[in-house]
Amino acid sequence: MSRVNVMLAVAALTALAPVALAGGINLGGSIGASGRVSGSVGGADMTGFSVDSFTTRDDLGGSVKSDDPASFSLPMYGSDGTKLYINTLGAGATVKINEGFKSIGENRNGQLINGSRGNIMVSWDEQVLTNKNVVTVLYMTSDGQDILPSGVMVGNETFDFWTWNVGVIDPINFQSQDGKVPLFAATVSLSRDGGDSFYSSKSIFNKSVSSPWNGKDGGVTQIDVGQGVNFIRLRYEVGQVPGPGTGALLGLGVLAAARRRRR
Repeated sequence: MSRVNVMLAVAALTALAPVALAGGINLGGSIGASGRVSGSVGGADMTGFSVDSFTTRDDLGGSVKSDDPASFSLPMYGSDGTKLYINTLGAGATVKINEGFKSIGENRNGQLINGSRGNIMVSWDEQVLTNKNVVTVLYMTSDGQDILPSGVMVGNETFDFWTWNVGVIDPINFQSQDGKVPLFAATVSLSRDGGDSFYSSKSIFNKSVSSPWNGKDGGVTQIDVGQGVNFIRLRYEVGQVPGPGTGALLGLGVLAAARRRRR
């Protein structure tokens, strides 16, 4: 077997085919002797993605590390460029995956009702599918109030723009060696009725996030002011980290193919 074939076998053994075996993704593209991918894998452009990026996951198929905490916040922007946080705990508020809804602070813009302005709540989880996983982040106000009603003023400055921050301070930690995963799609959806329906749903792929994804999303500036937004859904479709026990099977297949080419 030539040196190139050996290197190809090793590269495939360590990464690409475990993805196919564990997640059902049809492999495409090719692996260079440097260990870098060229072309598309599972529908995502993986050019330049290192085969050393993946490692064995520690749970049943999740790409996100178990019990991972990540930071979540809702910044708003004023007419003079001032940045404040709608959630009073600010940029560093964290919530663990599968923890359920947790407060990241009071709703700065909520009306005072019975001594409370309500809270900004966040929940996030990961759904394991056949050939991809879906990370879903939900923001909501605890009492159904708008996150940014019309006429919000702090001092003499009006605030008419807002966005979301996911993982900006404490990123979503993936189980790959370099902390990145392929990203196939990403969307933001806005609701006025607590998530029962969504009046707006837009792609944020290649806007605030791109592939490979490092678990951070700085958001896209929104102008939905005074629209009654009280629920936000973010969905990220990500590649799967290979599971344990797939490497040996793959290695046999790759080595057999190399031997056939040598004959």
